[in-house]
Amino acid sequence: MSITHPEMVAKLVKPGDQIAREMTKKDLQTLTGYCAQLILAGYSLDSVKKRIIYRQNNQDTGRKQAEIEGTQAHLLHMAVGIAGEAAELLDAVVKYVEGDRLDIDNCIEELGDIEFYMEGFRDALSFTRKNILDANIEKLSVRYDGLNYSDQAAQDRADKQ
Repeated sequence: MSITHPEMVAKLVKPGDQIAREMTKKDLQTLTGYCAQLILAGYSLDSVKKRIIYRQNNQDTGRKQAEIEGTQAHLLHMAVGIAGEAAELLDAVVKYVEGDRLDIDNCIEELGDIEFYMEGFRDALSFTRKNILDANIEKLSVRYDGLNYSDQAAQDRADKQ
């Protein structure tokens, strides 16, 4: 099957109108409540990243060095960056869901930051964006036989049986 990643996403993504029709008030409260916890954790993680990785406000250099290799440290830095930036993007979306205007400039900034960290992660493993997208197409082609989305297929995870 020859399909581009954007075509696959358009074919497989569950439509927002359908999600909105199926979601109850309680569902939305539950989801945004968990989002709030994740957002808080993401901001805390970003603060710790700045303190530890970027050495912000950290004068104590007399401690024993961690037993971690450069590649491990780099991948940890990139993954922590992705998580922190994803939390910031989630914060913008939750605020929009709660009635604020969607801050497009902030969304662009956070998506750019996520791309930055993802590129650093891929580069460390000698992967290209195309390698990753091709692997994602292959995985989802197996999961959703013929790329036909359904809630049941999403729950069954045919690729994990």
